Amino acid sequence: MKFVGIAVLPVLCGFLSQPSIASTFENELAFYLESSDRDVKAASVDENAFGVNFTKYLTPVGDENYPLEEANFFARSRNVNAGVGFLDTDFDSANGDGYIIEIGYQHLEKTSPIGFELGYETSDSSVGRGNTAADITQSELLFNVYYYLTDNTRLGLGYLRQSADIDANVGQSSSDSNIDAVVLRTKTVNQYDGSWVNVEGQLIYSQLDDDNGDTNRTTLAVDGDYYFNRKVSLGAGLAATSGDNNSDSNRFSVDIVFHTDTGYAFIAAVEKVDSDSGADENVIRFSFVSRNF
Repeated sequence: MKFVGIAVLPVLCGFLSQPSIASTFENELAFYLESSDRDVKAASVDENAFGVNFTKYLTPVGDENYPLEEANFFARSRNVNAGVGFLDTDFDSANGDGYIIEIGYQHLEKTSPIGFELGYETSDSSVGRGNTAADITQSELLFNVYYYLTDNTRLGLGYLRQSADIDANVGQSSSDSNIDAVVLRTKTVNQYDGSWVNVEGQLIYSQLDDDNGDTNRTTLAVDGDYYFNRKVSLGAGLAATSGDNNSDSNRFSVDIVFHTDTGYAFIAAVEKVDSDSGADENVIRFSFVSRNF
């Protein structure tokens, strides 16, 4: 998918090179399709997910002269969001299905440099094979505080808690784990020689508590997007994690985004994680976004 995205990029840039018409929007509806495979201890978990997320902006968001993908970074509109998705799970050759539910609130105001964000996501999957059954429950809770140094640059401090629980009806297959993390972040979007560039950095200190005890980890991540024009961007990200108990890992991601003048957006992204512990992960995601209602 990476090579397909790069191949069609010049065509998209030419097609979308004309200036867009400034407008505002208050609603955003996103549909997504995601496929992932990851290792959990000695087992392999493959998941296919599809769902929808709705965001309601409490004040109109204008696209003005900045990149369309960065509209609310500049507009700073308070918003609420909710989403639901469905999972098809293959856990160590056992099959099943489940659901995902997510809710969130983001408090940003143009008149104040301070903002905050709350979010919660939960998923539950039931898988089975013969007389063996397992229930996989995962959740994520986040809280972020933001401070805008300028209209183009902001800092952030956040807390993240992730939980996972696997309950099986046989043997010693049941396990649970929790991750608590403190996140320092920065984001800046600037224009250079007529082209916009977004750069984001994160420093994450986390502690994993699972059946093997506590594991402390530190992650440094850098992600960026180059906007060929206001509508089309190519992004990439790198992250390196070091920690106790053979928990070092590296993440690489790439994505392509393009918007239309009529309020639609198409996004394709891939991510790969390589871990010394063998907990590798590969993710492919496609999204279609509508602001046109």
